[in-house]
Parts: sequence; C-alpha cells; structure tokens
Amino acid sequence: MKSRGQRTEDRGLGTEGRGPAAETTLLILFFLLSSVFYHPSSAHCTETLVLDAEDQFTFAQAYFESGEYDKAIIEFERFLHFFPDALKVDSALNLMGKALFQLGKHAEAIDAFGRHIRRNTDETGIAISPEIADAIWLASKSYEKLGQSDRSLAILHRLLAETDDPAIEDETH
Repeated sequence: MKSRGQRTEDRGLGTEGRGPAAETTLLILFFLLSSVFYHPSSAHCTETLVLDAEDQFTFAQAYFESGEYDKAIIEFERFLHFFPDALKVDSALNLMGKALFQLGKHAEAIDAFGRHIRRNTDETGIAISPEIADAIWLASKSYEKLGQSDRSLAILHRLLAETDDPAIEDETH
C-alpha cells in the first residue's frame, strides 16, 4: 500500500509513468522526424504559368479601363520589369502615367510620362505622336497641380517647337 506522499507524486506523472518533460520531448522528436521525411521539393506542381508580354499588358490595361488604377499601376510595372523591350512599353508608360494622374500622384505621373517621352527622343528631338502629345499635356497638368507653372509652360513651349501637326498645335494653345 502506498502512503499519502507517494500518491501525490504519482499524480504528476504521465499515463505510463512518464512526466510532462518526457511527453514534450516525444512531441519535439515527432516534429523533427516528420520534417526529415517531408521535403517541399517532394510536393509536385502540376501547372506552369507562362507569362507573355501581350497577356500581361492586356491584364494591366483591363484594370486601367475598369478604373482600378492602383492595380493597373502594379501590373504595368510588372510588365515593364519583365518585358522592357516589348512593343507596348510606350503605351504601358503612358497608361501608367494616366493612372498615377487619376490617383493624384502627380510627381510619379511626371516620372512615368518623362520616361515615355525620353524613349521617343533622340538627338534630332522628340518624335511627336498623338500619344506623346497626350503624355506632354498630362505632364504639364501635373506640374500645374504641383504648383510649378513655369515647368508646365516650358514643356508646352517645347512641344510647340517640336511639332508641325496643326491639331497638336491647336490643342497645346
């Protein structure tokens, strides 16, 4: 027969005579062994995603057209990162600038429009297309919003000096 002191000691033991420390040790051992036998490399991915320039641009453009400008900007940036030499880089920069403009991020919009304009500038000047003219007009409006009227007017004067398109001249005036 056990004395009262021995029964108190037995209550602190686990079910098979092991204490809590032994149970904790077994749990740790279990997790260690399970991590040895499971490797993430053994998990198989059944699909591979192939990203192409046209799909990425279309995805970003869909966000832009639905007015989800924050998402459009992220996807245009992804497009520019993965496809820096794609045919639609100029359009991506222009639309990204427009999205930034719509969000009131005028300094960032000026940067996007500037990148677009620089891509179309060489030693002979700016290759003025309707898209470039649009970028210059919005950059000018962004400068206005930032309180930089002098810079706004300077880029409009440069546009007038670079173009011989009467429609662009009229809109600029």
